[in-house]
Amino acid sequence: MRLFGRETGAGRSAHGSAGLLGTDDGAGVAPLLVQRGILTNKRKPPLPEADVEGVDMAGVTGGAAAAAALRAHLEGDDKDVLASQRWGVLSSVWILMCLRSLIATVPALEQSRYELIFLYYQPLLLGVMMVWLWGGVLGIWDTLRIYPSPLLVFQLEDVRTHLTHTQVFQIAAVLSLLFLTNLALFAWACANHLDSVASTMPVLAYMIPPAVLLWPFNSMYKKSRYFFVATILRCLFPIHSISFADFFLADVFTSLAKAISDTERALCSMAAGPVLDAQKTAGGICGSTSWHIPFWLAWPSICRLLQCLRQFYDTREMSALGNALKYCSVFPVIMLSAMKYHASPEDWLQFYKPLWLTCSLLNSAFSFLWDVVFDFEFTLLSGRKCFTGRHFGLRNELLYSPDGKRGVYMYYWVLMSNFLLRISWTYKLSSHLRSHQMMSTMIALGEVFRRFQWMVIRVERQYLSLTKSMKLNISYGNFN
Repeated sequence: MRLFGRETGAGRSAHGSAGLLGTDDGAGVAPLLVQRGILTNKRKPPLPEADVEGVDMAGVTGGAAAAAALRAHLEGDDKDVLASQRWGVLSSVWILMCLRSLIATVPALEQSRYELIFLYYQPLLLGVMMVWLWGGVLGIWDTLRIYPSPLLVFQLEDVRTHLTHTQVFQIAAVLSLLFLTNLALFAWACANHLDSVASTMPVLAYMIPPAVLLWPFNSMYKKSRYFFVATILRCLFPIHSISFADFFLADVFTSLAKAISDTERALCSMAAGPVLDAQKTAGGICGSTSWHIPFWLAWPSICRLLQCLRQFYDTREMSALGNALKYCSVFPVIMLSAMKYHASPEDWLQFYKPLWLTCSLLNSAFSFLWDVVFDFEFTLLSGRKCFTGRHFGLRNELLYSPDGKRGVYMYYWVLMSNFLLRISWTYKLSSHLRSHQMMSTMIALGEVFRRFQWMVIRVERQYLSLTKSMKLNISYGNFN
């Protein structure tokens, strides 16, 4: 029997049956999917997503049955395409209206009010962009029609926890609407000296996300929201075995280190005094000299360090210790940067700044090396292997270039841009450079984009390894 259009090597069971329904891990789930009419040999499932919801998929984590259940769930979202297009048009119009309002009001703001925009809204912008880019990752896989879905690498107990790219884009659009509406109202209120309205906007902006995530009712993708919250808690307290989802999300948080630190600074400023007087009342408590800033910059790397140590405890793999050392190399960069506010100008220029630059270069080089050799498994830094493979400096097997021609240059772009953005990444870890607000924002956005590329390649590497161990063939529905 064929799995998604190709013959699968895992298609023979002890009972002599061939194909998807004969595998041991599919014995309980795949027949039920076929009985319900959800899983067929057709390109699209014949039943709407509501019928997929009725199938008990809990405990389906591996093998052909998990791939089939995941396929049925993801393709069930196609019925909402028309509604999504209408929603996209309406949201685009509203976003353009908000942008027009911002263009008209922001140039008229006082300098102190202009700086508050960066203080309160920069971290939210980075979070919204990360959601958009995760939707882009899912969109790439959907466009190529890769089967089994690369989401298989997360091996969730219930595949319904996964969101499709359409759903993620809808969430990102809602977040963008809320963000831009709040920001436009804040700028408009500041320009018109409506301080009471302006003071309310940042508070609402930081109250809504946690309220939505913790919404207790069975709506707004409750299963996915609670899984996300649970994964965050596992990242904060890595006392259990580390799953792919755990370290994947923790790695994403390291790219949002500046956003996390700025979020703490914004909340601290709002709690310390009047929201619109944060630069005056909260300067010493939440300002550049506060120890809070370097601590929260380092916190995501601390979580990843603890995960690596836990992984070494479970597996005894030396690569886990090497990865832990990589995250340790972040701490000197952060601490030396903070010394600018605690050392004399002479000591900073003659001792701390050269040492900070040295540690920054070492961290960037170490991180780039780890990306290439371990996360991507490219051969660029592997001596002779770099020249003997099918593709110079890459792997022989490339998911996004199955014919070895189209898509290859994308990998070289990722290598080049990853190197450049790794160097600039140090900028966001340096608290003494945060006064350059626009440059700091652009560098942080560049790091978010670098992480987007990393997600695409890192999941690819895990996916190729997983499908090989499960003896599942990979097929493409849209690579002609």
